[in-house]
Amino acid sequence: VLPCWVTASLVSPLFAPQARGKVSEIINGAIVHYRDDLDLQNLIDFGQKEAVINTMCGHGMQARGYLEASAFIHTNGCIDKLVNWTHSNLFLLGGITLGLALPQV
Repeated sequence: VLPCWVTASLVSPLFAPQARGKVSEIINGAIVHYRDDLDLQNLIDFGQKEAVINTMCGHGMQARGYLEASAFIHTNGCIDKLVNWTHSNLFLLGGITLGLALPQV
């Protein structure tokens, strides 16, 4: 199992664009089916409640500049935030992965 984890960690940066595309596809599909599944709707609503700054959904923000608007709303998408968080926490994620892998050796 450990060689598979090591191989995956070394190869994963090569597939980052494809993974990002797949995550975008999944999120867009979830948005399309928002009203069809109550559990999905609750999950999306929870995520938005945790991350929303402006409860007016960006009313009047398009007239502002990017930096000015960022004081009121999130100007980056959720996928960009996830990618940035992952890159910022690579050592933490690597430590967790290593901690999970060592007992399996």
